[in-house]
Amino acid sequence: MLRRTNVLLPRVLVASLTAVLITALATPAAAAPPRELSGTFGLVGSEPGPERIVGNGKVVFIESVILAVLEGDLVSTEPNREQSICKTLVHRGTTRCHGTVTFTGTVAGIEGEGTLTSRTQLACDLSTYTCTGRNVVVQGTGALAGVRGQTAITVDLSTGTGTYTSSLTGT
Repeated sequence: MLRRTNVLLPRVLVASLTAVLITALATPAAAAPPRELSGTFGLVGSEPGPERIVGNGKVVFIESVILAVLEGDLVSTEPNREQSICKTLVHRGTTRCHGTVTFTGTVAGIEGEGTLTSRTQLACDLSTYTCTGRNVVVQGTGALAGVRGQTAITVDLSTGTGTYTSSLTGT
């Protein structure tokens, strides 16, 4: 009996340890909290697309591509490319845009370069020449493959400049 206990005890111990290790490895690690990043950007160009005017000129739909360069915690290595469709309500002096933004560059705290693709929504007040909006990261490549999160943006249309504040994970 003593001999059987000596053989059985190590097997039970090994099985218990294996179960604990498998559980520990299978349990996802707690995600790191989002990092807050910020900076500025400048609009460097645009590629106007087709325009459609409806409702006696009260509503204008425009497809466009806007190019911007970011500085700060996000640094563009080539201009951001925002491809969007905008709806302007002329009688209200407002514009709303939605589309896709492609950022190629670096993010503070991550070694290397990559690309982030975001969905964007933007609302503009044409009486003050200001826009506010947000981008939600849906995909990353290269060194930015694991990055997700969102960015709040403000734009001063009169100067072509703006600011951003990002809350990103995977950094």
